[in-house]
Amino acid sequence: DLKIGNKVNLERALAANIRFGGHFVQGHVDTTGEIISITPEVNSLWFKISPSDSKYLRYIIPKGYICLDGTSLTVCEVNDAENWFNIMLVAYTQSHIIMPLKKVGDKVNIEVDMLGKYVEKIVDSMLSSETNGVGGYLDKLVTNYLEKTTSKKNIESNLVKKDES
Repeated sequence: DLKIGNKVNLERALAANIRFGGHFVQGHVDTTGEIISITPEVNSLWFKISPSDSKYLRYIIPKGYICLDGTSLTVCEVNDAENWFNIMLVAYTQSHIIMPLKKVGDKVNIEVDMLGKYVEKIVDSMLSSETNGVGGYLDKLVTNYLEKTTSKKNIESNLVKKDES
């Protein structure tokens, strides 16, 4: 939806030799969303956004980060049932980004939390019954535990039987 002359957010990459004090943002677009409401509150603005692909809501959590049109922001609420989340912009933030220029019905680019995607991938591979033809990691942990426990109980049982005889 960008046209010549539209404003965009641009931020320099983080240098490796300075303190990190924000969110991880890669600059990718996972999905888009539609602004479904903008509510002023004193000097703040509340934006309610509905992702075009609801599967991305699983990565969006209250107090987590969301990147909208290249700006890293903090999520306030998430409503999975109604397919929306909201963010609140204080006056300082409003004066430094393009979101306040948006209107209800406008689209925004959404980048969700990459840490959530990493966790999902790791947990999924741990819980899956097969990974490249090999039993999943969690299956192996449980099997090893049961083998050790069963073996230990058998040894203890045999020792008790010997003591009784």
